[in-house]
Amino acid sequence: FYLDDVQRLYEGGLKKGEPTGFHNVDRLMSICTGHMSIVTGIPSSGKSSFLDAMMVNLAQIRDWKFAVCSFENDPATHISQLCEKYVVKPFAEGVTERMSKDEMTKAQAWVNDHFVFIDHNNGEKATLDSILDRAVGAVQRMGVRGLVIDPYSYIDLQRGNRSETEAVGDMLTRVRLFAKHHDVHVWFVAHPAKMIREGGS
Repeated sequence: FYLDDVQRLYEGGLKKGEPTGFHNVDRLMSICTGHMSIVTGIPSSGKSSFLDAMMVNLAQIRDWKFAVCSFENDPATHISQLCEKYVVKPFAEGVTERMSKDEMTKAQAWVNDHFVFIDHNNGEKATLDSILDRAVGAVQRMGVRGLVIDPYSYIDLQRGNRSETEAVGDMLTRVRLFAKHHDVHVWFVAHPAKMIREGGS
């Protein structure tokens, strides 16, 4: 069994994924559908901003489309941030010249072509089922290749009698299976526990 697959691995090595658009990062990793990544780092270190930039890069380089479930950003604000990364100019007025109205309109149309937002502003805590059900629709309708859940801590784990560790383990297993079955890459943003400053660091 699997002899042909093993032969291909021997001759060609592991399949290389898509570039992130950042040369320093591309030396360390690439993005493959059917897999899942956890994005974490200290508070306010730019986790979500980095992920936004990588999505914009993949959309420009490989024409990827994304479903985004962002609990800490309303869709309008998130769209403005993606527009900034696409145009490489600020959205709002400030010291640096902002994007023109024409640039903003074109950027918004581009974002609309490449991103769909899974919104949960109905006052109820999101469940993994509700997110994945809507993500399936985005895959079928738009051909989405990436799903972002930012941050995962907003999801109702529906633990029942399970420990938190078991519930998180089950959730990650389901997400990995979803990624593989639908041939998408899933990113989870995980904020670490509150960090205590010691001696100014």
